[in-house]
Amino acid sequence: MLKIINFSLAIVVITVSAYSLITKDFSLMPYMMIALGLFMLGLGISEFQKKQKTNAIMIIFASTFIFFVSIYTF
Repeated sequence: MLKIINFSLAIVVITVSAYSLITKDFSLMPYMMIALGLFMLGLGISEFQKKQKTNAIMIIFASTFIFFVSIYTF
């Protein structure tokens, strides 16, 4: 279940960022950042399940930073 969610969020992030780069329209960037934060959060949870706590903590820290930046830019 977590792999499916991570895969779909990765597709959303790649699609929106490619659209923004091609069209030079950066109005969707906060939504892309929220999707990226959710993707990173899912990655951190999967790292916790693999018992790699140091990687998981760093990824979750990066996820909270991305959430902060995306909320701050709204």
